Amino acid sequence: MDEQAQTVTMITASVDETALAADLMSNTIAAIRSDTENVVSEITMLENGFENVEQKISALQANAGKFVAQLVR
Repeated sequence: MDEQAQTVTMITASVDETALAADLMSNTIAAIRSDTENVVSEITMLENGFENVEQKISALQANAGKFVAQLVR
């Protein structure tokens, strides 16, 4: 009977350890997901910033062309 009690205790401890490991893994996955969402958001903001810079450079080129055209006349 004592051996069976030890076996049950070992199984219970193993199940508990497995549950703790699964909980830790779940928390780790949630943290990775959150970090990934933050990176995606930052990349989107960076992309928008590049588009804004591209528009400003295009406007600068157009205005520089107009300015040079007026000087040539």
